[in-house]
Amino acid sequence: QSVQFIGLFLSSLVAGSVQEILSPLMHLGSRRDEYAADAFSARLTKNPHALVTALIKLNSENLSELLPAKLYVIWNYSHPALSERVAALEALAENG
Repeated sequence: QSVQFIGLFLSSLVAGSVQEILSPLMHLGSRRDEYAADAFSARLTKNPHALVTALIKLNSENLSELLPAKLYVIWNYSHPALSERVAALEALAENG
């Protein structure tokens, strides 16, 4: 039984390490999907500024970091930072 426990313990250490190393790739896909969802919402409502207002309100209510460090976002955020989402929506609004 102790051998099984040691094996389980070691496999959990390895799995946790692999997950930590792969998390930036998983977050990258999630952030890409969020940009696509924002763009879809802006096109559907024909009002990207309303989404920007809602995102700013959510960000302030959640007390989220306004300008987090880029490396921190890459490693830890599953959603784009507010400033990046607003910039993408403003670019979408300018391009029609």
